[in-house]
Amino acid sequence: MTTARFPFWPLAGYQFFYFAFIGIFSPYFPLYLDAVGWGAGSIAALMVVMQAARIVAPTLWSLWAGNRYARMRQVVRWAPLAAVSGFSLFYFSDDVQAALVAVGIVAFFWSGALPLFEALTLAHLGRAVRRYPLIRLWGSVGFIAAVVGVGAWLEIMPLSTVRDGIVLVLVLLTLSGWALPLPANPPARHVPHPANWRWWRIPAVRWFLLATCLMSVAHGALYTFFSLHLALIGYSKVAIGALWALGVVAEIGLFLILPRLTEHWGVAWPFVVTFAVAALRFLLIGWLAESPVWVGVAQLMHAVTFALYHGCAVQLINGWFGPRAPALGQALYSSLSFGLGGMIGSALAGVVWTHGGPGWTFTASSVAALAGLFAAWQSVRTATPFVRANAPME
Repeated sequence: MTTARFPFWPLAGYQFFYFAFIGIFSPYFPLYLDAVGWGAGSIAALMVVMQAARIVAPTLWSLWAGNRYARMRQVVRWAPLAAVSGFSLFYFSDDVQAALVAVGIVAFFWSGALPLFEALTLAHLGRAVRRYPLIRLWGSVGFIAAVVGVGAWLEIMPLSTVRDGIVLVLVLLTLSGWALPLPANPPARHVPHPANWRWWRIPAVRWFLLATCLMSVAHGALYTFFSLHLALIGYSKVAIGALWALGVVAEIGLFLILPRLTEHWGVAWPFVVTFAVAALRFLLIGWLAESPVWVGVAQLMHAVTFALYHGCAVQLINGWFGPRAPALGQALYSSLSFGLGGMIGSALAGVVWTHGGPGWTFTASSVAALAGLFAAWQSVRTATPFVRANAPME
């Protein structure tokens, strides 16, 4: 792997700490909230607020930045520090209303930075876009380091220290943003008028964005209740952390081979396959999690439902939007998928969990993945020959 053509380590470092935050927040913060007396409905509501901010923030920040790399980098540098100020409210109160405000502030700044960082990454890569997974895998390394390390830490330390870990990672993310240089190639000087670039009129793009939204709906139960589901069954915190880590180890392995895989198979049809695998995965988690073997198999499927899915999705959206509106393309993907889809998924998971329990909650996730399978197939079926064949070549 050569790194001479782009600043590999600054890009990889930002990925590492960005996803280390998720590695602490998603598995362990719901356990902390449960320990201080929050119910499943309140935990789901907090996740809904976080996802709601992720709908608005990426698009607002991308519209402000436009295609100006300097503005993108400003957000990448300062947004994590602003997130620290929001999260610090948890040191003063565990009240639900205050917590919802805190998470809203965190999500608005933290989630707004990622699509702009992705746009900067793709600008650095240029036509070497297939090497994107080799940078993204460091986010997976950060996630696994956080989930395993904090899981072991919490075996001997109180759950309240989860807050300290989150603040530390956000501070390190801030510092890593200052090491990121601007892309060598200047951005496009002119972005076409909306009349000349109406992405919403392209059926393949509409179906694609719907599919990504549904994939995040399907993952709502996983990111909100997976740890709690396992804890109720009787898994220890170390075991829960190990199962999260298993999924990310599989994810890293697939990211390593993804450039060759997409060179041979393209990115469109593998993108479709990920939805079928997701539907099976959530059924296994919902009904067979008592078996460490089956829940382990389900976690290995994370290689497909995230690494393959995300690697293909980023290249597809880059192929459609490209230099015309790089930040907008990534922001739409983030807002409509992780934001809107995540909000719906978390809300749906909270309702079904309360009235039907874990099994039916993850069954609902499986149904959402099957709906996404249809939308993804429609996207590929109506796409241009270019997108059906491949993503931009190096």
